[in-house]
Amino acid sequence: MKDQLNELRLMLDRVSQKILHAISGTTDSAPLYEANKSVLISKAWLGKCMGEIGGETPYKNDGSRKTVEDIEPTDAHTKFEGGGEKNNIELVDECRQDLQSIFDQVWTVTKEDRDTDKWRFNIYSTNALNRISEGRFHLGFELERIRNEHNFGMETEEADEGN
Repeated sequence: MKDQLNELRLMLDRVSQKILHAISGTTDSAPLYEANKSVLISKAWLGKCMGEIGGETPYKNDGSRKTVEDIEPTDAHTKFEGGGEKNNIELVDECRQDLQSIFDQVWTVTKEDRDTDKWRFNIYSTNALNRISEGRFHLGFELERIRNEHNFGMETEEADEGN
């Protein structure tokens, strides 16, 4: 399960990178920032799940950091290779689909341990699932924002043509 959780954390990191790419293609989008925050927090909750089943966490210096050098790098990072020719609508929609797939996989991978008396693991995995869902919600809000912005622009153009 540790390998599966680590792979899911990498998948969440890829979604985060895509969202950051989408953010760079827009002037202002609070829903994208919130989606990215939810994805990263979900990734952190899966890290807590890994810790509960004996997996390594990147923070071995808890309580003893005094300098920047004492701060460990986080693990489970990937590099986004770019969205190609995709526009923001395609990127956001793709991220929503990615998150649904990750949700389904997290549900399946953690189900066995959720059915036991490992209450911390249950809380952590539930929190991860909640944050993945919130990420999808925020991406949906972004699609709505894009649609409304486009429709407002259309209304403005029609009003200008009427003058």
